[in-house]
Amino acid sequence: MEANLKVPLSALWVMVGAGSLVFAVARFWQRERRFELAEFAIDAGLSYLVVGAVWAFVYRADLVLLGFTGTKALLTANHFHFAGLGACVLVGGLGRLLARSDMSWRVACVGTIGAVALVAVGITLSHKVEVAAAWTLAACVLVVAYLLMGVARQARSRWAAACLTISALSALLPAALAVHFAITGFARLDDAAFERMVYFHGLINALGFVTTGLIGVRLELALRSASGPSA
Repeated sequence: MEANLKVPLSALWVMVGAGSLVFAVARFWQRERRFELAEFAIDAGLSYLVVGAVWAFVYRADLVLLGFTGTKALLTANHFHFAGLGACVLVGGLGRLLARSDMSWRVACVGTIGAVALVAVGITLSHKVEVAAAWTLAACVLVVAYLLMGVARQARSRWAAACLTISALSALLPAALAVHFAITGFARLDDAAFERMVYFHGLINALGFVTTGLIGVRLELALRSASGPSA
């Protein structure tokens, strides 16, 4: 019975992803198409969710898409959920906490948004693109980690500071592994490499970098909104 529910539930998740895409477009139009990079990063993250949801459906329905099925489809789904939705929303939230003119954040933000898609394109079409995109994404994540540490030092609560610090530190190993996996080539990874990817890249990214980072950013934004700008 549980197995029979997996496909319809994943199909329902595709609908949720489609709703997220519509919401992202609506956010853009509500700003009267005025471009704000921090908000655009959040829009991009919300849009990436539907891509991750489609790959989750491919995995659950045991389909083949672009030559990927099984574990490879599942890891692609995870990539778009956490590097796509999670990291882009985190970078956008970080932008709300920083001066919008901060050039290092702006470069990291643009790089993160673009590299998330290019990693997947490279895996499918070109190993050289895959490696270049992985290096770009890893570099951007490390810049984001550095900026998160800066915000953590000035955070208005210990909880926000702790979450931001954990997020920043959690970015280091997954970023290095992302480059390692890309150099090897996603299509050529063996079962042992996939297991390492799940535990040391995926899990640390999902729980450490993205989840605690989003909690820390949300806490800090709420505290700043409640107390007003610092003197």
